[in-house]
Amino acid sequence: MPTEEEQMIDLIARMNGGDIERARAWFFEEPLGELGGDTAASYVSKGKGDAIRHYVLNLGAGATG
Repeated sequence: MPTEEEQMIDLIARMNGGDIERARAWFFEEPLGELGGDTAASYVSKGKGDAIRHYVLNLGAGATG
């Protein structure tokens, strides 16, 4: 069974045309200012994966936050 981290990276990749390397870079390196400035990886490691999942889905729908 994939880890939450792997599931999240897969979701991000699917939403950006399947580019897994771009998804991994975003997940581990991009500070999320709208959520306080930590990376998605940091939020997931703190047990806040649902917040990142909602954030990513909102981005896909054209919204942020």
